[in-house]
Amino acid sequence: MDTKNKVHILRNKIKVKLVAIAKDEAPYLPYWIYHHFSIGIDFIEIHLNGITDNSLEICKKISNGDKRFTYFIGDRLLQKCLKRKQRYQSSAYNKSIKRTKKGKDSSTHILFLDIDEYLVNTKGRNCIKRLMRSCPEADAFSFLWYFEHWQGNKKAFANPLTGHRSAVKARTLKTLIKVSSRIKSYNQHNAMYKENHQPKNLLAETGMHLIPKVNTNDGRNMVFGKVLLMLGKSNVEEWIVFHSIFKSKTEYLASLLRGNRQSLYTAPVKLNRWGQTNGDGDIVSIDLSKREKRHKIGYAFFLLKHNLYPELSNAKKYLIERRLQLHSLIKNEPWIRERWPHVFKGTMYSADSFANSSKTDSTIV
Repeated sequence: MDTKNKVHILRNKIKVKLVAIAKDEAPYLPYWIYHHFSIGIDFIEIHLNGITDNSLEICKKISNGDKRFTYFIGDRLLQKCLKRKQRYQSSAYNKSIKRTKKGKDSSTHILFLDIDEYLVNTKGRNCIKRLMRSCPEADAFSFLWYFEHWQGNKKAFANPLTGHRSAVKARTLKTLIKVSSRIKSYNQHNAMYKENHQPKNLLAETGMHLIPKVNTNDGRNMVFGKVLLMLGKSNVEEWIVFHSIFKSKTEYLASLLRGNRQSLYTAPVKLNRWGQTNGDGDIVSIDLSKREKRHKIGYAFFLLKHNLYPELSNAKKYLIERRLQLHSLIKNEPWIRERWPHVFKGTMYSADSFANSSKTDSTIV
């Protein structure tokens, strides 16, 4: 078979799977799932762990109505990882790759994201496979991380992908990989390949080859600063990952109580957060309005189809209850605020604002 025919077959058989792990993310699961199906993702697989909200009920309803969506209860794997001092996230990711290699699904490519991360096309286009068809021989496509820029005025449970958003352009990458026997394993942000293979890893649609020690670090999970300069300070690529990390004050603080056991932390709060303060980097404007109206209508139909409106209402109640639990925890255990002050920066629990925490529980959400 000649190269032309091979490329033709590749282009027509592309199937993309999106994989995430989730702990108490119920208010965000429906929209996250809907959005990614809407941009051409073929399969979505979520690994639930340590849930105390109604994430399972939401996943069951979507799975029953849409066979493209699959979920797993990851508590047993999590316990194994804790005993072996291994990262649950990486173990779950590699388990998903093995499932695909064994033919459990027909995916040719896999992308790994968190539930607060959204693969976005800034031109309003809706087919991620178009990117892979532009270079079928590529082993991987990486996307720059754009951190939500905190402006202090976001309403609770607001849609993260509307209007014009300010974001901080970061050097961090998230990567979509082509399933191959050359893959040795996957870490948090990119695949590790066998020693005799130098992967063709492209930066989104730019055509830039990502090469360790040339323009990225060894793990190809972060580009060098010169890459951002070459791309342009105010330039936003067509395909990016938008990290909706802050949301509202209530949601940010409630998220701290979800902990991070899968990363081998035993702290009572989530440590990989830096408060409601913005990091360093160039601030850019991202136009997310191009598909806003279609998204709003499509999402409403999605919720109706899977009977998710009651579940969403319950999910918000669980989150608010978790916010109240955090308030009680800090009142009873103030050393937590003092031990990990970085996660409380810019909130009512920061060192210069803690006096406000004397508010009654009914006024903090």
